[in-house]
Amino acid sequence: MRDKTDIMHESCLLFEKSMGNSPHHIARALKFKGDSNHIKGLYKDQPLSSVQKKVAEELIYEYKETWQDKLVPFCCLALLASLLFSAVVGLFTIWNWIF
Repeated sequence: MRDKTDIMHESCLLFEKSMGNSPHHIARALKFKGDSNHIKGLYKDQPLSSVQKKVAEELIYEYKETWQDKLVPFCCLALLASLLFSAVVGLFTIWNWIF
């Protein structure tokens, strides 16, 4: 919707204020799960406030996976494997101790 009514404009300002005018918090609250090309074309001919510009930049930002992100699942699997191995060794030890 290109033309905001006074109520819509006031609602936007209240929402921004409720988020502490923090672009990060606003972007998290408005997380867009669609095609980012739809966001890039919004309000090109209308001036945006500095908060709105920062929110748009955060919503369009494409996350790049780092090596640390790839390491987390590997570490979880390694921990699970070591726990499973320890359980098997423990059960085998108890079995040999009893019999």
